[in-house]
Amino acid sequence: METFSFIFFLQKIIIIIILMLNNYVNSCMTAIVPPPMPACAACSINQLMLTPGNGMTTTTPIPSGIVTDPNGCIHIMVTCMAINGGTVFMQFNINQGGPSNPTNPMITATLNCIDGQWVFQQGGISQIINEINCQNA
Repeated sequence: METFSFIFFLQKIIIIIILMLNNYVNSCMTAIVPPPMPACAACSINQLMLTPGNGMTTTTPIPSGIVTDPNGCIHIMVTCMAINGGTVFMQFNINQGGPSNPTNPMITATLNCIDGQWVFQQGGISQIINEINCQNA
């Protein structure tokens, strides 16, 4: 009778060990899938060409760091500074107008990441931006 009780006891132990190992293996095999990146966070500084200035009639645009807002969307500020306190005009995409107030010694534009592209918004108009250059007057 004691042998039967001992075997029955061992069977219970083996079943418990198998169940524990099964739970352990299943938990290790479960993939942790991160949430998808929102399209408003899928931009990179490498998507912007910041055209180098020549120090005489053009200056190099200065990017700030990329900032993430509470919704997980990213933004970047780019600044053009005038030479010797003059005035500067920011242009987008080689020859398109930039911010509408170009008579300052410093112009800053905030670009928002929208659907994986940098976008400048002003006066109800949205413009996809690939390049920024600074023209000095």
